[in-house]
Amino acid sequence: MVKFLKPNNSVIVTHGRYDGLKAVVAQSFDNATRNRPYTRCVVADISKYPKKVDDAVGLMHGSNNTV
Repeated sequence: MVKFLKPNNSVIVTHGRYDGLKAVVAQSFDNATRNRPYTRCVVADISKYPKKVDDAVGLMHGSNNTV
């Protein structure tokens, strides 16, 4: 089976309370058991994206805007 839930990949949550939110895979579990016959992972939510630094802002002030 192809391993598609790799750490540091971005994903979109499709089920549950956080449906439609973007996240990053922190850790994946490939060991399937009888109770859980599927792969699963721990994700971290992206609540705020880093702002883009352009020439108008400059590198000195733009470094303070990134998260």
